[in-house]
Formats: sequence, structure tokens, C-alpha cells
Amino acid sequence: MISEYEAFVESRPPHVREVMRRFDPWTLYRYGRQRVIFLGLDEEDDGGITARIHVSAQYNLVLFERNVFGVPWQELEECDLPDPHEITGAIAETDEEINTLLKAIPKPEKKN
Repeated sequence: MISEYEAFVESRPPHVREVMRRFDPWTLYRYGRQRVIFLGLDEEDDGGITARIHVSAQYNLVLFERNVFGVPWQELEECDLPDPHEITGAIAETDEEINTLLKAIPKPEKKN
């Protein structure tokens, strides 16, 4: 798996390769208050690079698991696994539970 990932990194453009060498999909990272798994990088139209991450219930207590796009890669920091006594898991796991939960969240008022 490592050699396949390294080959993939080497196939990317130089500016992307440089950033991808800092991350891998088998290390746990912190983004804000959540532990996340690095999924990859996206090249923006302006030449910038952002990260794709997975917020996993295996390492956090979350409403629901999700993938997040457009994350500033500079904000990802390597971190440790949760403490064995830390509560982790997802409150909503099925699509139906997630949709019900999302419908219950009040929508922000539009500003004029």
C-alpha cells in the first residue's frame, strides 16, 4: 500500500507532490477539534491546493460521519488516537437518521 501511494504521489504535478509528501492516508490528523483522515488534495482553479478529509466516528463523537472538501491543508496537524476512555461514535448512522437530523436544524435567516 505504501509503495502504491508513493507512486501515486510521484505522478502528481510538482507543487501538489510537495504538499502530498506531508500527508498520508494511514496517519491521523487534527483539523480544528476533530480527528480526521486525509483523503487527498484538490487543485483549485486559482492554482491553490486544498485537502479532502474524512471525519470518522471511530475517532470522534460526531452527529454523523462525513467527507469534507476545501480544507486548508496547512491547518492539518498530526495527532494521537483518542484516549481509550474517550466517547466516540456517530449519533446518526443511516441516511434516514442523517436526513431527519438535518431537517431538524434551524436554517439561518437570510440577511437583506
